[in-house]
Amino acid sequence: MTYSLVSAVGKPVGGAGRWLAVDISNMSFHDIYANYLRCIATLSNPYDATETALDLATIQFTIPDPSVTFGAYLAGLGDASLPTTTTLPVLKTTYAKYNDAWRAGYTITPVPPNASPDLPLPIADKTWLKLTQTGVDFDLFNKSCMVSVNGYWHYMAADSTGAYIRDGMVSNTLSNEATCGIWNLGNLGSLQYIDITPSMVYKQNSANNLSDGVYINLGVPIAGKTVLLVIGGYLSVLDPSTFFQVGDTSIKIDWDNFPYFDRFYESRGTIDMSSLGLLTTQNNDSQVSTADLLSDRAITAYCSLSQSFVVLLDNTEVFVDHKDVRPLKVPGTYISYIDPWYPLVTGRGKVSEYWSTYETGQWGLTVIGGKIDLRTYYTTDPKQLNSLAAQRIPDTPFRISPAQFLMLGTDVSVI
Repeated sequence: MTYSLVSAVGKPVGGAGRWLAVDISNMSFHDIYANYLRCIATLSNPYDATETALDLATIQFTIPDPSVTFGAYLAGLGDASLPTTTTLPVLKTTYAKYNDAWRAGYTITPVPPNASPDLPLPIADKTWLKLTQTGVDFDLFNKSCMVSVNGYWHYMAADSTGAYIRDGMVSNTLSNEATCGIWNLGNLGSLQYIDITPSMVYKQNSANNLSDGVYINLGVPIAGKTVLLVIGGYLSVLDPSTFFQVGDTSIKIDWDNFPYFDRFYESRGTIDMSSLGLLTTQNNDSQVSTADLLSDRAITAYCSLSQSFVVLLDNTEVFVDHKDVRPLKVPGTYISYIDPWYPLVTGRGKVSEYWSTYETGQWGLTVIGGKIDLRTYYTTDPKQLNSLAAQRIPDTPFRISPAQFLMLGTDVSVI
């Protein structure tokens, strides 16, 4: 059997997970393996009209001479066969899409968490939200979508009648706002939600503190998955400076690189922080002990908030792009020069639901807030302070927040 190279795709080292069309015919195996994390060649042969694909990782340890070029290797095979497959790689960039839930036609209703949505209960007992829309397959929605409420990702589950957003109404009550967005990752793969409970949070040994590093045992294997980590409503994905895998079922959050103080104060008026058990002063309900906020008890509670969970995407061939949008001089207003189909990240990493309008070749985006509060503890090392508070610097209390689209995508539709 004589093979001929038709084409190849490769994932370059240092290429941020992107796949590219590459020409490997005159490259040595040594150079291929040194320059590409993974490379798949599409081959043909004169005896079969069907093209096949070869993952070069499957032959890496059978190459007698790594200095030989790939083209010369194929020419020298003679009648030998290769471990090919008929599943061909298709280089096609696809992104997960985001949209405002109201604009997408969903009805959003407050519901109680453990009772029939139709029960005539007081609004105070209806702490969750239910998303419904005629014609939507909510079993598929459950495997495909993430939902944000008032700037923070919320744990979601669905049945055949709709999607239930845990404590979504609590957020509305606290913030007096009612924005909601839906991120559909279904064209990238299938999702599995894992709730983070206190028993899953641990430290490396008893001599350490969780502020030195937070370990989370998800209880399920994560090989072959992309981990989307949500802590306190803030999403981290493909961000090794914030978290990384440390075992078959475990991840570690580098707490020094997690902007805990800033996110605590940014979100405390929108999500319920009472489980942290923090004591405040009589004259300032935002003032808390720094040691108390950094305690194992508080960090465990923060990592197991209602808005703390993990989503596993059953596709590792994904990448993250970030595309800046242009802030205007009025907080909460931005200009985008690309179609706004992606989550918009502002502030300390929150996702800001936006309303978009198109005019003269550009999109105007409007969000609630759109500013970063500059707090007095920024003027020093906050970990050296006895206490922290929400007070802002008097002469420069805030600045307009930069914003960027979070674009999670894949380059290959079949691998």
